[in-house]
Amino acid sequence: MSEWLTTGQMIDRLNKHDKAKSGVGAIVFKDALERIIDGKTYEIVKVDQYFLSQKWRILPKYVSFEEAMQVLKNGGDVIFHGEKGNSFLDYSITEEPLNELLLSEYSLDDLFTDKWTIEGDN
Repeated sequence: MSEWLTTGQMIDRLNKHDKAKSGVGAIVFKDALERIIDGKTYEIVKVDQYFLSQKWRILPKYVSFEEAMQVLKNGGDVIFHGEKGNSFLDYSITEEPLNELLLSEYSLDDLFTDKWTIEGDN
């Protein structure tokens, strides 16, 4: 997960349509007009002292297995975010040939349904 940010840092780093989550669980996103929108009410966020005092993390953009494989095919790097019970695996897949990749704890279904991100896609 990404680092904790102040509200100002979060607003500066958040790209259009990206989401951020506060330490107390609030979700916001930046719309096409670059306004900060409440993820629950879909209203423009009221910037008050409470909002400004929050710490935030920008949430990753997950992609499908198919999109991740297309990025790999085109020479990009992806990360597999596997989850088994309470254990998590973040595995970066770069130039390693896929036929040599061993993720023995994970089934094909896990590869298709668990989360993937594109490395460097902010």
